[in-house]
Amino acid sequence: MTMMQNKWLGVSYYKAWKGKQIALNHLRGDPEESYRTLPAYLFVVKQVNKDTITHLETDSSGRFKYMFLAYGVCISRFRRMRKVIAIDGTFLKRKYRDVLLLATSQDGDLHQYPIAWAVVDSENEMSWTWFLQKLHELIPDDPDLVIISDRHAAIISSVVVVYKHSHHLHCTWHLSQNIGTHCGKKGGGVELFMQTAYACKMSYFNMLYEKLKNQYPSVASYLEKSSSPNKWSRAFCRVWFNKHRTAAELASCRTKLTPSIDMILRTRFTQSLYLKVTQLNYSEYHVVGDDTDEILDFSTYSCSCYVFQCDKIPCKHALAACYLANLGIYELCSPYYLVHMWHQAYSGTIYHVPHSRDWKIPHYISNLEMLPPNFKPKRGRPN
Repeated sequence: MTMMQNKWLGVSYYKAWKGKQIALNHLRGDPEESYRTLPAYLFVVKQVNKDTITHLETDSSGRFKYMFLAYGVCISRFRRMRKVIAIDGTFLKRKYRDVLLLATSQDGDLHQYPIAWAVVDSENEMSWTWFLQKLHELIPDDPDLVIISDRHAAIISSVVVVYKHSHHLHCTWHLSQNIGTHCGKKGGGVELFMQTAYACKMSYFNMLYEKLKNQYPSVASYLEKSSSPNKWSRAFCRVWFNKHRTAAELASCRTKLTPSIDMILRTRFTQSLYLKVTQLNYSEYHVVGDDTDEILDFSTYSCSCYVFQCDKIPCKHALAACYLANLGIYELCSPYYLVHMWHQAYSGTIYHVPHSRDWKIPHYISNLEMLPPNFKPKRGRPN
């Protein structure tokens, strides 16, 4: 249509599509050539980035199947992150329609931190198991480890096989989007569901969940069929489960501002000014207010509101008792939130791959033949 309006030149749909593909190949490179140079590219990545791990697999006919990449810097700096890994997958918009699999963590200021990538021929249980097995070699199974994902059946099956002792939780944002899809956005209930999911105290969770059942029965019914509270509620699972986001959630919210830990502490500090504190013994304090009556124990870094345990930063009750206990606010925070830990996490460098004309590739790498995966174009007119 643009050619007709600007140049008075008639072009068929297929010819315009073909021209676009040629232009994209000039910009991005030929897809088939990209597969052929992949072994050499990964070799150079490991040369310029110390301790980087790569894996490349083909099928019996030499066609591309799986590729895994984890930079050495990302692997080592994960020790400065909370033990939470979000995994997700997305289709690549290219000729062969591969799938990108991604594992990320979250730094102390709630920003996404990449750990490992993989490109696979298709998203299924085999490809997810392969990806998690390679990730397992870098980050072993651990009862304190939390893995967050959407409810993709292949992911659920693969996590059970590879990370048997870790906690596998479902992303609340994905659930909220599904609620809007299956139950209708006009029916509401998404906001109340999120409040229920982030409730730390069991009594508060039960009250909100009962309210959800009464006001939005279709939402409660969907949740009961799709998942269980121990997969999405902080009241049931309190190991590093404070508003961790998957890559998909981050992408959908990229225009929204995420509150920093410092902002959260400032808000809680303001709320703590209106609370009354009574010391019970050397470490326990009774904190009361208009809507709160909690017991705080500094020896175990715990509060009966359970926010302290879930967030690993002081709740408003802990902040109110800090003055009597002669403790600093940051003494109560997990080390993962401190500035020096954040600085260590980003102190490394990922070095770029030089131009291909500067590559020095050994013969055993350059002689490898990598064919693109089998590809069946969709029937009908191409988009």
